[in-house]
Amino acid sequence: LPAVISISIRVSRPDAPYPVYLRTSYGPWRTYMQTHEIDRDFLIFDFILVMTVALAGIGVANTMLIQVQARSREFSVLRMVGMSGLQVALLLLAEGVIVGLVGAMLAAVVGNALGAASVSFLDHFTLFDYSFRFSYVATGAFSALCVLTCASAALYPSLVATRASSA
Repeated sequence: LPAVISISIRVSRPDAPYPVYLRTSYGPWRTYMQTHEIDRDFLIFDFILVMTVALAGIGVANTMLIQVQARSREFSVLRMVGMSGLQVALLLLAEGVIVGLVGAMLAAVVGNALGAASVSFLDHFTLFDYSFRFSYVATGAFSALCVLTCASAALYPSLVATRASSA
């Protein structure tokens, strides 16, 4: 109970209900500790992001492996008409990059729209003031991560496709 009493909530909206927790200390140390605690609480979202990227990479690699198996005759014909194994591998890497670009565009549009909706929801139903800020840097970084994940997931299927017999 004493630990709960020492936590406070800053009410900056007049329509928010009276806080249950009372402010017992002030200063930069308290602000630092609150920020540190909130950052630690949100580490779960970083873990979810890493797991989502890993699962997406596995899914893209699996899908491309299935395509390589289904298109084995096509790759054999391409090899017979003069395409080298490197060119076949580059073809599949280009397909992986295209999948990544499409995924990045969809993620940027849908992700920012859902983020804005979530922040609006949180702003209306919590005691904190939230505002959505679009970040070109974060959007670009996650888009690059999406393209890089799909391109790296296409490496193994492209190696499998180069081993296709032209006989």
